[in-house]
Amino acid sequence: MRRLAIAVAFTTCVGCGSTELSGDASSDTITDDATDAVGDTAGDPDLDDTSDAVTDPGMDCPPVGDGVWLDWTFDGAGWDEGMDIDTPCLVEAVTGEDVGHVIIDLSCGTGAIMTPHQIEIFSNPHTWLEGWEGADVMLRYVSRPWFEGVDRWFTLRIAGGDLFAAGVSATGLAPPGESLDEWYAPLAVSMVSGVCPVEPDVCGPTERLGVEVTFGGDTDVIFDSQAANVGGVVTASVIVETAYHVTSMECADFPGDWVDALFVVLPEG
Repeated sequence: MRRLAIAVAFTTCVGCGSTELSGDASSDTITDDATDAVGDTAGDPDLDDTSDAVTDPGMDCPPVGDGVWLDWTFDGAGWDEGMDIDTPCLVEAVTGEDVGHVIIDLSCGTGAIMTPHQIEIFSNPHTWLEGWEGADVMLRYVSRPWFEGVDRWFTLRIAGGDLFAAGVSATGLAPPGESLDEWYAPLAVSMVSGVCPVEPDVCGPTERLGVEVTFGGDTDVIFDSQAANVGGVVTASVIVETAYHVTSMECADFPGDWVDALFVVLPEG
């Protein structure tokens, strides 16, 4: 099993705890108690429970992919002390230095003083987000620190609430207290287990998980180091770099579940 640096395994309820960070949607305020609110996860290396993941033993376990990778940051950092941002933004620019590199520059807020934010994505295959310059969007970014790492999620939605991009690098698909259906709508996502064998790994027996995505009447299951387009006339591009569950954790400072994934709804045509 290839263990990657902490950077959607999708699961029906992974990470759906009761702790909820709060912030001022219009001012991007980070609450003073954001770090304290998530402190109760420390000392529990098995942060999530995939026991309710859908089991599909009728599928064949695919080989580990090669050449598919993903990393993303918010405001230039892969770690922060805990934030919950919910704010309208203007997409100022979508640029990149090369194929596989995308920088989304946002100007956010509702008052006279706007707050800049930036989402930077490195991926293979390339994430097609060009053409969104000038669009009015809603940004949601949530981070939840634990141990020496942090759970991170973001979504970008256009007017009317339609999702066009979402990223996750966390122990669960959605932030605590958030409905999975609402967080990724109109995509339907779930974790699939029972397909790949449990194999020995550094921190204990580990199972590769599949991410099941349904969109536009189409369904596909994407495993680690794989990418797929799901949908019909309008498709969703899905990249899954990491998706695993440690069935018996033997490390004190490593997540028992982890998923790195990116979703982009491609425009028609």
